[in-house]
Amino acid sequence: MDITRKERIERFRSLYDDNARQVRRICANYTYSSQLAEESSQETWIKVFNKLHTIREKPAHWISRVARNTAISYGQKDR
Repeated sequence: MDITRKERIERFRSLYDDNARQVRRICANYTYSSQLAEESSQETWIKVFNKLHTIREKPAHWISRVARNTAISYGQKDR
């Protein structure tokens, strides 16, 4: 099922509103600076937006995994 651009943006906005605090918290826990936490948080949301069409069930769980993996990657780059 294809969704329109407007529907995609609305879905993303809803996911962001529901999960932004959790994503920031996860990124802060896995990185060693506020700058890396912010960058990994932004990268997480880019990934979520680009893969929005693949999310079926439990989007909060999937977004948390993306945030964790992205933050770990950013934390390893800093070392």
